[in-house]
Amino acid sequence: MAEPATPLERALALRRVPGLEDADPGLLATLAPHVELRRLAAGERLDGARPRVLHFVLDGALGGRARHEAGSLLGQPLGGGTDAVALEESAVLAFDLDEIAELCEERFSVLLAAVRAIARDALRRARAAAPSDAGSAAAPAPPRDVPSAGAASGLGARIALLASCPAFAAIPVHAVGELAQAARPLALRAGERLWRAGDPSGWLVAVGAGALEARAERSRFAVGRCAVAGLLESIAAEPRWYTATARTAVSGLAVDVGAVYDAAEDDSETAADLLAALVRSWRQPAGAPPP
Repeated sequence: MAEPATPLERALALRRVPGLEDADPGLLATLAPHVELRRLAAGERLDGARPRVLHFVLDGALGGRARHEAGSLLGQPLGGGTDAVALEESAVLAFDLDEIAELCEERFSVLLAAVRAIARDALRRARAAAPSDAGSAAAPAPPRDVPSAGAASGLGARIALLASCPAFAAIPVHAVGELAQAARPLALRAGERLWRAGDPSGWLVAVGAGALEARAERSRFAVGRCAVAGLLESIAAEPRWYTATARTAVSGLAVDVGAVYDAAEDDSETAADLLAALVRSWRQPAGAPPP
């Protein structure tokens, strides 16, 4: 059996995670005891009985339902474990979300620094993957029971809308309720501008009905129903990177990013799930509209 990785080895491995390459050494030292560095021989199976654990592939490749090369993420943050086997000598970094949640209870500022670092990298990747022209692409169909034009009419409808957004799908319902209480109704006429590229961020929009058209320097894409616009740059504390205009009449909810932080700080499980949601954005397929 291989010797357990030292704290220094885990800290160095964390620096290979997108978003943490330039992280402060103190942040890495704080996170290192709460992650596991595993080295797998060819044919060795990754422990599939551990729910709420995300695995980042550092070296080698793993197989299962799909092939996971170095730089890939696999796991089931909502439970259910992972089923994968090493196709060659491999190394993975395991993030136990429940253990990270305990860390959040003690040092929320540590998690916030990690979340912002990962959000900056996810934003960079989203900008690079944004389609050059997806103006006519249809938005994914939302669940049938999601409110549309009346999305902002009552607390229950607000909760239903936010819970239907993939960005908030893993967050506990009571935390979604906190966000819904802090949300402001938003209504735009067709052609009305929401924000310009370069404007300050700090708030996001959950689209309940209609569609936004997003235009960046070299890309154009639609942000449709049940999508969240402005999430990554708000968490990363970066300016808006695209101009958003209502393609049709739009209704939805505007939420200050501070409300997201408040919900995460009040509940360590929410904080860990927020981190998981950002980490999952690494796997966003090329050409998919960014959040």
